[in-house]
Amino acid sequence: MTRDLYNVRPRPAEGAATALTDEEEQRFRAVLFSELGDKIADQGWARFPAHTPEDRRRLIEVGQRLTAHWGQRVFVEPEDECRFLLRLAGHEALPESAPKGPSAPAGPHGPSPVDSLRPDHRAPPAGVAPAALPQGA
Repeated sequence: MTRDLYNVRPRPAEGAATALTDEEEQRFRAVLFSELGDKIADQGWARFPAHTPEDRRRLIEVGQRLTAHWGQRVFVEPEDECRFLLRLAGHEALPESAPKGPSAPAGPHGPSPVDSLRPDHRAPPAGVAPAALPQGA
C-alpha cells in the first residue's frame, strides 16, 4: 500500500537545529521580548538559555529592542557556553541558589528604578487623570 505524504520534511541529524519559518521567528522573538522584558522589569535581570548561535543572535536582538523600547540600556552578556544574562545597568543577577520571592533582601538603595518599566507603572495617557484609569492600566 502506498501513502501520499504532504508537507513532510526530512528530520535533521541528531543535535542539529531546525530552522524556523519567518512567521515562527517573529512570534518567538515577540514572546522573548514580552517574557524577558517582564522579568527584567520586575527584578532588573533575566537569565535565558542560548545553546545555538541563532539563540544567541535572538537574545542580542531582543536586548537591543528592549533598549530602544525603554530608552535604558539592556546589557546582554554570556554567563557560560549555554546561558545568557540580560540586565539593566546597576543590577547584578543573584546566584542560582539565592532566595527568591518576598523573603529576598531588598536592594541597598531602596525601590528599584525598574519599577517604572513595569506595565502597571506606566504614566496615564495625556489628558486622562490617574484616578480615571481602571486598576492595572
